[in-house]
Amino acid sequence: NCTPQRSPTNKERMVRISEYCRTIIPHFEATTGMSYEGRKKGTLQILRQAKEVEAAEQDIAVLERCAVPYRRLTPEECAEFEPALARVTTKIAGGLHLPADATGDCHLFTENLYKLCQEKGIQFHFNQTISRIDHNGLRIKAIETETGRFEADAVVCALGCFSRTVLA
Repeated sequence: NCTPQRSPTNKERMVRISEYCRTIIPHFEATTGMSYEGRKKGTLQILRQAKEVEAAEQDIAVLERCAVPYRRLTPEECAEFEPALARVTTKIAGGLHLPADATGDCHLFTENLYKLCQEKGIQFHFNQTISRIDHNGLRIKAIETETGRFEADAVVCALGCFSRTVLA
């Protein structure tokens, strides 16, 4: 339900992906039985300086456009959510609580997803140097590496900050 009226910002893209994940993860868990120690207690973003509180207003505007529930917090309210912060409230300018957020063990999730994908016949090729990406402008046809050419129905680019450079 987050439809920007102009070209979306990176923050809007991230929020849209996050909201999409929030809707599909319960279905994914139910259909696969996969566990990753998920916790649905929301997340707390700590803002240490007044300028961070100010800068958070842009993020809040995106949350509002995307109908994502949030709550602004005082330093004392941050300590209510996380008691370990009680002794350092003077070093906190405020916070942002996102009650619908969920967290879990990312490593466990990735390991379980890897196993599930292998069971479904998905092949992984690690530590490959990509020499060429064969594509038609819209779709990747194959990836060429030093060990050969890999054709696939679908390709996932998971190269972190290098993804944009490699795909360009």
